Amino acid sequence: MSSWRVGAGTTTNKTSCSARRSSDSSNIIGEALNRLSKVDSATADRVPDLARFVAFRNVLVHGYAQIDDALVWEVASTRVPELTTVLAGLLD
Repeated sequence: MSSWRVGAGTTTNKTSCSARRSSDSSNIIGEALNRLSKVDSATADRVPDLARFVAFRNVLVHGYAQIDDALVWEVASTRVPELTTVLAGLLD
């Protein structure tokens, strides 16, 4: 995925339910990364796309734009697993 632009999108019931659960997870992840950046900038600098995760969380929580459920699903299914691998490595 080359872009994380958030904009208007169409929603299907199947996608919408999964995307809303993914949205909740993205909220938690984004908030945790935001806090990490404030308390341990050296570790935060080792997390790829940290600022994008935080910005994505802000869009979801504050409703800056209409949420594209397909984008939420893409981030949750592609980017979060990548992030999990990076964070697991930082914990070792």
